[in-house]
Amino acid sequence: MKTLRLAVTAFLSASLVVPVVMAPAAMAQEDILKKAINNPAVSAYGIYGSKQTNSAIKDETVQGGEARRVVVTEASAQPWDATAQTAIKGRIKQGDQIVAVVWLKSVETDGSAPKVTLRLQESGAPYTGLIQKDHVIKGEWEMYTVEIIATKDYPKDTTAFAVQLAHSKQTVDIGPSFVLNMGPKQ
Repeated sequence: MKTLRLAVTAFLSASLVVPVVMAPAAMAQEDILKKAINNPAVSAYGIYGSKQTNSAIKDETVQGGEARRVVVTEASAQPWDATAQTAIKGRIKQGDQIVAVVWLKSVETDGSAPKVTLRLQESGAPYTGLIQKDHVIKGEWEMYTVEIIATKDYPKDTTAFAVQLAHSKQTVDIGPSFVLNMGPKQ
């Protein structure tokens, strides 16, 4: 799966940030975007938690030129006390390879390492996790990923992709996210 993650990340980095000039590249871009099972737009995030404030920002250095700046006002033992989440609209079948990719940038911290948790989860109580992974993020835009081979079926509109932010008092810019269903593992 590491090879798949690297290929997807490289493709999204190259083909969506740089203007597409050649027709074959445009066709490949269209093909991979057909695998998206979420709305990648920054406006699709719901940002939750009493330990944060957030605002829309313009930043031409990130894909699409728009992001959400989330200021975590207080660290918490529960990283979900400040969360940006986007709905996964598509269906997931047992055995499907799911790759979630998000653009992130650390802006400021309280001196601790800027850290987030990326989590694929059920979108209703008790919010059972499919997978989660912690990432220390850098001070420039970079793509971060989490991936899984689904162990059971999930109907449409029953899962979500979350970026949990309350590990520390920090400011994080969040760009577009792509949750891709790559189909059954071959």
